[in-house]
Amino acid sequence: MRKTKLAMLQSVVALILCAAMLVGTTFAWFTDEVTSAVNKIQAGTLDVDLVDAAGNSLEGTSLTFMDVTGNTDILWEPGCTFKTQGFRVANRGSLALEYTMYINGLLGDSKLLEVIRFSVQDADGYTVAIDTFEGQLSARASSDVFYLVGHMDENAGNEYMNLTLTGIGITVYATQAMEENDSFGPEYDKDA
Repeated sequence: MRKTKLAMLQSVVALILCAAMLVGTTFAWFTDEVTSAVNKIQAGTLDVDLVDAAGNSLEGTSLTFMDVTGNTDILWEPGCTFKTQGFRVANRGSLALEYTMYINGLLGDSKLLEVIRFSVQDADGYTVAIDTFEGQLSARASSDVFYLVGHMDENAGNEYMNLTLTGIGITVYATQAMEENDSFGPEYDKDA
């Protein structure tokens, strides 16, 4: 009998709970919600290129040293200076960049590198050694015209005769510049 009373009591409690839940669902509650879309998240791109005066990419092509008359059939000798046709550095990406240039891909008689110095020259004749040259470009901008200049030391002796260097290439190395802003200013990428 005690079990029956306990079972009845549990049934009554369950019935009361069900009734309370039913009453609670019939009340009207005020509710509201709002959703706002965040436009989008787009990662920037860093894309640097070497281009000719017309804006055509020079990637995979060769620049040629020439004399002041435009003659490309030249021979190097102590004290001579030759430069390539003009080129520009183009930022094809969406992020500002800082860049440097260096010479690579040298084949042949590397001994000539002891007496030939490479530099970068602008259209006004201002010349900077290639290993100290630096530039900066905003997104989708191009530099002024530059020339790669090679100068053979005036004191180069006979041991440099008949030597040949080929495969000279210019590599532009770009890193993200500290120009864009985040919520706190432009210094979020200062260590990039």
